[in-house]
Order: sequence, then C-alpha cells, then structure tokens
Amino acid sequence: MRHYGEFWVELESVRLLAARAVQIFDEAWARGASLDETARGHVAVAVATAKVAAMRVGLDLSTRLFEVAGARATHGALRLDRFWRNLRTQTLHDPVDYKLQELGEWAVNDELPTPSFYS
Repeated sequence: MRHYGEFWVELESVRLLAARAVQIFDEAWARGASLDETARGHVAVAVATAKVAAMRVGLDLSTRLFEVAGARATHGALRLDRFWRNLRTQTLHDPVDYKLQELGEWAVNDELPTPSFYS
C-alpha cells in the first residue's frame, strides 16, 4: 500500500502541474493577438515544467509498477510494458534536455524561453 501511496502522490503532482499549464495556456489563448513575448514565455515555462515532471514520474512509476506487481506483471497478455515503451518513445520526440536547459535559464537568470524547434 505504501508504494501505491507513493504512486498517488507522484501522479497527483503531475496532474496539478498539468492543470496549471492548461490554465496558463488558456489565459494566453484568450488574449489572442494581444499575447506578448512575456506571456508566451510563461506558457512555455509552465508547459515545460509539466512535461519534465510527467516524463520523470511516468518512467519511474511504470518501472516501479513491475517491482510492486511482481513477475506476473511481465506476462505478455497484460502488455504493461507498452506504457513504459510509449512514454519513453514520446520523450525522445521532444528531448527533455532542451526543456531543462530552458527551465534552468528561467530559474537562475530569469530568462524566459524563446520559440525554437523544440518549443
């Protein structure tokens, strides 16, 4: 039960970060053509934060799920491995290292992300 409690806390933290990113995005979207560079940067920070957290928690949780459920969780018919594989593949399409670099610039230098290939 302790492990499931940890899973819950981790998932809830990602849900809250994602909800915050959605709220900030919706507010920016509502501004339409009046959206400025600063507001766009705040959206990028919120989305990047949620993405990094979701990737880290998702990979960790899907790995630990097998430890908690035991050998029966590896049974091919359950196909639980697809969650880890799909999440891992998704993280490669938009590398987290770029998001972490942008978040570091924001946290240390108060520099908002600028649009790029990985934005």
